[in-house]
Formats: sequence, C-alpha cells, structure tokens
Amino acid sequence: SPPASLRRHATYADRALRGFEEACRELEVTHVSVACEANSKDLARALDKVFAGPEAITALLVHNEGLLPILRENLAAHSLSVPEDISVVVIAPADVATSAFLPWTAVSIPAMDIGRAAVEMVMDRLSLAKPAELRLIAPTLSEGASTAAVR
Repeated sequence: SPPASLRRHATYADRALRGFEEACRELEVTHVSVACEANSKDLARALDKVFAGPEAITALLVHNEGLLPILRENLAAHSLSVPEDISVVVIAPADVATSAFLPWTAVSIPAMDIGRAAVEMVMDRLSLAKPAELRLIAPTLSEGASTAAVR
C-alpha cells in the first residue's frame, strides 16, 4: 500500500497488510512487505528491497493501483517478465485491473457493493437508530494474464 495509507492506518491498508502477513505465516511462505509511492523512483527502490533477500521471489501482491502503469517496465529493469519469471496479483478495482494491455490477475475491490452497504447502514442508523456496525464484503479473485505456475 502507499506509505500515507499505512501511516494514517487506513482500514483497507491495515487489513490488506495484516491479512497478507497472516496468510504467509500460516502457509509458511517467506514474505517481504514494502510500502511504495506510485512513482518509478520509489517503485525501483521497493523492488530493490524486495529482491535483495536471499530467497528467490516468485510472486508479488500489489496494493497500489497507481503502480500498475509502470510495474511491468520496472520489473523488466530487473530482467523479469510477467508472468514467465514472476507472478503478480493486484488489489484493485476490476476495471483498473482489466484495462491493462495484459490484464492483471486481481483481487477486486467491490466498490459498488461497498457503496451500497454504506448507504444502507447510514439509512438504517438514521431511520432505525441502529448502532454502528462493521460489515466486511468478500472480495473476488479474477484471473488475468499476470500469474503462472512457478517454474
């Protein structure tokens, strides 16, 4: 996620990072988490950090849709081709993920469902004086052209 989202503890950024790290621990997958601004300089620095470890990185999970237009180019600078050398899954709205020349495999952000739930919750609170509630809306995985089996 972008550093500003993590610094202000935006719920979506905290949940994504925590979920990623917990899943990696449960599956005993070595992982690295790096916050990154949506520009080539920061992305190059983040990728340098990710690839500096002793273990080969086979996949990236990207939660910063601003990086998507420059991600393939920056991976190519590391001599990596998507998905032949590295798989990429993005957390992004479906229309953003599928608008790339080669669509990204994506965990879609269900913006319409989130908006609908928010309006319902506000209306319930106004008309029924219901207490505040937390609703989690399950995301979906849409396969694109950015993932492949590890060679």
